[in-house]
Amino acid sequence: MDPGPGALNPAPGLVRYEAARDEPWRNGRGMTRQLHPAPGAAAGDGWRVSVATLGEAGEFSAFPGVDRVFTPVDAPVDLTVDGRTTRVDPGTPVRFAGEASVTAALPHGSTRAVNVMTERTRCRVTVLVRTVDGPVEPTTALLLLEGEGVAAGGERVVALDLVRGPARCRGSVLEIGVVGAEGGGVVS
Repeated sequence: MDPGPGALNPAPGLVRYEAARDEPWRNGRGMTRQLHPAPGAAAGDGWRVSVATLGEAGEFSAFPGVDRVFTPVDAPVDLTVDGRTTRVDPGTPVRFAGEASVTAALPHGSTRAVNVMTERTRCRVTVLVRTVDGPVEPTTALLLLEGEGVAAGGERVVALDLVRGPARCRGSVLEIGVVGAEGGGVVS
């Protein structure tokens, strides 16, 4: 798959959620598993994908200059952003600024959530959730929310794995498209 003009760091492949290690949140109140940049890879392309475990109600870490897209996986979250509370169901992406005051309540107990973050001055992101049964060619990456799949290299894809490149999936996927902040080429 050609990522297009202006692509940075093309790296097709598969990053397994189960292989990623838990890391503490910036504020120390929870844990996350970073999937992009891949563990051990050099940072610097302006975007990040991680899966956080929310075990209790509390505040989110601040990320000034970053745009965030938050998608609960297992259970709904009552998300309060700058004083406004919204019930966010599993598989529903919500966008907010990283410098916003954000808290989460967990009406049905703990859940995991996908966080896609972009440096506002460097890139923009689109995040779509859709049900698929067949080939998927994401602009930048896809994360399997539920179901099963096979990456282009023949590797089996399971829930919460991140695929950089085409895959064949059956289930619910989160498609991620990252472009330069000025609308330039695809950032991969």
